[in-house]
Amino acid sequence: MKNVAIGLGLVVVLAGCAETRLNMARENWQSRSPRSYQFEYSDSFVPGGIYLVKVQEGFVTAATEKKTGQPPPADVLSRLPTIEKLLAVIGRGIREASSVSASYDSAGFPTKVDIAWKENMDELEQIVSVSSFRTLP
Repeated sequence: MKNVAIGLGLVVVLAGCAETRLNMARENWQSRSPRSYQFEYSDSFVPGGIYLVKVQEGFVTAATEKKTGQPPPADVLSRLPTIEKLLAVIGRGIREASSVSASYDSAGFPTKVDIAWKENMDELEQIVSVSSFRTLP
């Protein structure tokens, strides 16, 4: 019984660290508050590879698949997040997934995210990468 309590305590500490890091990243992101920006995005849950995502006034307004230069189908475009939405996914992962690992840029946006979601008895691993971030006028 003692081992179970120690194990649960370790999980709570690790989740607390992840949440603290997420909160610090959110604060950094919100203090910069860019309304228009673009970044390269890949997600193991989104088909098609790497996308150049353009965000204006807090909404994804356009995207192109890096390899082909073509816009994604509407169902894929609707799944591409803003940085704010990606931070929210990490928060949900901290609360609901079996494990979460995230790295953040000093500006507060996540650069690498690995979430092991529980689905019935299976785990589904979501791996996200953000790179080439830049603000737009």
